[in-house]
Amino acid sequence: MEFHFYLKLLLGEESLLLHPLMESLVANTVTEIRGIMNGTSNYILTKMKEDNLSFDEALKIASEKGYAEADPTFDVDGIDAGHKINILASLAYGGSVKFKDMQLYGIREISTVDIFSANQLNSTIKLIASSKLLSETSAQISVEPVLIPNSEILAKVDGVYNAIETTGSYTDKTLFYGKGAGMDPTASAVVADIVKIVTRNHIESDYFFNSTKVFEIVDSNTVKRFLLHKSF
Repeated sequence: MEFHFYLKLLLGEESLLLHPLMESLVANTVTEIRGIMNGTSNYILTKMKEDNLSFDEALKIASEKGYAEADPTFDVDGIDAGHKINILASLAYGGSVKFKDMQLYGIREISTVDIFSANQLNSTIKLIASSKLLSETSAQISVEPVLIPNSEILAKVDGVYNAIETTGSYTDKTLFYGKGAGMDPTASAVVADIVKIVTRNHIESDYFFNSTKVFEIVDSNTVKRFLLHKSF
């Protein structure tokens, strides 16, 4: 009996990043992936900002609406977004990224004071998953709360919506946008998966099973210190 594992990243109701990454962007060298990859945490941060709620109050509302799991650890601690950026970076760069080497920070410690301070700076706090190809054998990859200027598109992505920006050698920046939490988007994506498997209209990748290339993960703080040093 033959078994197939079908892997995908749910970005929205019927919107996938894996397919554009492996089809539309296949002619490109994707050097950077950055964005909001967890609808639950984004919803919580949005409620904290718009309704001046504490983290616990916003989480309670997210749970009542069905946006948060009974145990929200994976969502609010950056683990879910970490899994997604790990998969995307592995596919984009053609090698494996060890999850244990990644830097993951969540939103539990974000307070109403943090939200207010960000607003005073004309900025918004978002949980950003990012990956940057540094060389043929190394990459920077992390998940952490980031202060985003309100002039940027990602600052305007609210509620359960996700948005992921890729940088390609020919396409430059491309943005993918859609719902990232809730029953309907999930159900729609599962049905789409089943149809693709039954009709064999899906993409197969050897990266996870045959590639021997393993990327060294560089601490993002090391990259920041290097860039700061270069600017002087």
